[in-house]
Amino acid sequence: MTTETGLNRRQLLRAALIAPVALAGCATTGDTGEQRLRAEDPVARSLLYVPDTTKVPAGNPLAARHEPTQRCANCIHVRGKAGETWRPCPTFPARLVNANGWCSVWAPG
Repeated sequence: MTTETGLNRRQLLRAALIAPVALAGCATTGDTGEQRLRAEDPVARSLLYVPDTTKVPAGNPLAARHEPTQRCANCIHVRGKAGETWRPCPTFPARLVNANGWCSVWAPG
């Protein structure tokens, strides 16, 4: 089975299973402050987070609907003050995303 975005059942299942497990790990790290999200973070990788929207890998199926104008700064999920470079996002608990970044759960804000 392949979806319209080219993802097969195994890829969808893997993404659905990785994100909650990784989020649970973040919740138990004992971090008291927010840290900048790195692209190498397991949750970031599962959602194709990149700190620079101009560097989204076009060949990745998760980037199928990416547009160059989409940035964390104009995503409905991002919190914090407009104009700040690093802002909190509930998609990545206890982490700050780059305002110029992008991930596959981007939604217009």
